[in-house]
Amino acid sequence: MDGAAHSGGAPSRARGSCATRMDEYGPLRPGRECLDNNGWIEPADLAQNLDDLATIKRWLGYDRALRRTLRPLLGALAGHEATLLDVAAGGADLAGGLAQLATETGVSLRTVALDLHPQVAAEARYRTRGVEGVTIVRGDGLRLPLQAASVDVALCSFTLHHFARGQAQALLGEMRRVARRGLILADLTRSRLGYWGAWLLFRLWGPQHRLSRHDGLLSIRRAYSFREVKHLAAEAGLQQPVLHRHPFWFMLLAPEAAFDRARPGGQE
Repeated sequence: MDGAAHSGGAPSRARGSCATRMDEYGPLRPGRECLDNNGWIEPADLAQNLDDLATIKRWLGYDRALRRTLRPLLGALAGHEATLLDVAAGGADLAGGLAQLATETGVSLRTVALDLHPQVAAEARYRTRGVEGVTIVRGDGLRLPLQAASVDVALCSFTLHHFARGQAQALLGEMRRVARRGLILADLTRSRLGYWGAWLLFRLWGPQHRLSRHDGLLSIRRAYSFREVKHLAAEAGLQQPVLHRHPFWFMLLAPEAAFDRARPGGQE
């Protein structure tokens, strides 16, 4: 649903097939969304798609929930600098709200917004011009170009469904590797109720752009169930994660205790 985080291919203008694909982690999730690879997207289509994604997240209440979750993490660093990594950041629509939250909590926040798709990264750079403390990086969420324990919080929003199980474990492992204080993961949950609810919403009032309508419904079909997310967290070695269930989506917070091994002097 959100921006590209991993792709095995080089940038290309070819759109490619929607057939099931394989990579080094195993079979990929069924179907293909418009931002699943680095293929060319018409700039106007991309801009509208990113706008729709930001709107959908607001509909779901994600922005408010994220601020509630981040507030205590940033509040503990009041008077200090903090770094947040946003993996598969899409249009970096969270940057403005995070800057405001940082001001409210008394933190000097640096946000690193990472996305693999070259056009998405360029669009994010354009949209965040003038926003202080935001750095746009083109990079792979499965091979983060950052040192261990180099950020305070690693965040990934509405992207997990793009990844096969092995990829999802690698993503969580990479986020755990680079984070010092916490990991936040949010995505849609797969359910018949969620799919048909979204179908009805899209027909009555929702994103009108064809890319957003296609990707939105496919995202729900590809998403992990709440139970599967619990298993993924355990397999990734996250200790005592806090899982919150929301209508149509979930939020996972792995607190600071899960990152002892990432700190200087920590044990492997």
